[in-house]
Amino acid sequence: MFKHRNFNESNLVEVTITFSSYFCGIALSDIAIPEFCVVLGLVRGGEVILASAQPRVHCGDHVLAIALNPTLIPALKVALRKTHLVRYTLQDCQI
Repeated sequence: MFKHRNFNESNLVEVTITFSSYFCGIALSDIAIPEFCVVLGLVRGGEVILASAQPRVHCGDHVLAIALNPTLIPALKVALRKTHLVRYTLQDCQI
């Protein structure tokens, strides 16, 4: 499916989920990202949780994703940093 890619450049993206994040409280698998990008998992409280475990995203989580092409990194960051127009309290974000 994918041709050989050069991964010498850092294609890994990490975004911290804030209390106003659009993804706070939804399943990691429901995050829409650009084509040729993959969500690997998240880090919560120092523990790595793989996407295959189908976790829900919590405020304070660090979402890890990879762009198979370095030119997609800006679009991937924009997608993962999507926020609500209305700010929610920290308690509203928690599951």
